[in-house]
Amino acid sequence: MTTIKVEMGTRNELKAYAAQRGLTMDAALRGLLNSERRRRMLEELRDARRRMTAEQWEAYDAEASEWLDAPLETPRGH
Repeated sequence: MTTIKVEMGTRNELKAYAAQRGLTMDAALRGLLNSERRRRMLEELRDARRRMTAEQWEAYDAEASEWLDAPLETPRGH
């Protein structure tokens, strides 16, 4: 464990946020960090998709169709 210096208002807000959810302050902060990490990842994915050319979309659709059309059963003997 360690101590981090934050404004008292920030600490109080985090404490209330955690309490409302039945979490420790550590768990609440980790959850918020994970949410931000996920938000950034999805934003980067959206940006990458916006930059895709028509040819890239066609290749993406073809590959996605292969995955979506794949059989869901495991072959016998495996």
